[in-house]
Amino acid sequence: MFVLLAAPSPAQAQSQADIAESIAQLEMGPHTLTGRPGATRAALADAGKRRGLFSRGAKSERVYTQNQPVILIPYTRRVEAIVLKYNGDPFPVLSSLGELGNYTARALTDANGEFHFRGLKPGRYLLSTTVPYEAAVTIREDTGRTRTDTTITTDGYNIIGASSVTSKVYDYRNATSDLEHRVFKLVEVKADRTVTALGEMQ
Repeated sequence: MFVLLAAPSPAQAQSQADIAESIAQLEMGPHTLTGRPGATRAALADAGKRRGLFSRGAKSERVYTQNQPVILIPYTRRVEAIVLKYNGDPFPVLSSLGELGNYTARALTDANGEFHFRGLKPGRYLLSTTVPYEAAVTIREDTGRTRTDTTITTDGYNIIGASSVTSKVYDYRNATSDLEHRVFKLVEVKADRTVTALGEMQ
């Protein structure tokens, strides 16, 4: 009895080759990759401060997150092609990885917002993470009222014209908003050093 096995299509064969390349890149190595992803926001107002708009003299500050997933994707030829196709836009890139998205290295940020990947092989990786944070915002609210400003033109003695402009009156109030900053970049684990430290990442 003979069983005929269908040969994989060129697309299937290429997909298997891409997966094999990712698996090979994720084999145990001697290197460590570290970094500290963060976001910059306008400083939140303290409860005791006088009421005012955040934009008036608000200082910037860095924020970091604990226990936030950080993903390393081997930068294979297929991943590179996807990145180039979408000009590095993280959302279509990540949604187009298909099965390759299952072959990644993952870590969590620690109490200082830093991550540590240990046991990596040298090479290039696509790093993806997010930094959720609360930001200071100023909200503009329509009061339903209007204001009319009138400009009068004279020749020095007589009124020769007048024009009026009516505009809405708004109230402004301070608030906070939940935002998310995405860190998405190509990184390289150097073969000539034991630890590759990326430092502060925006």
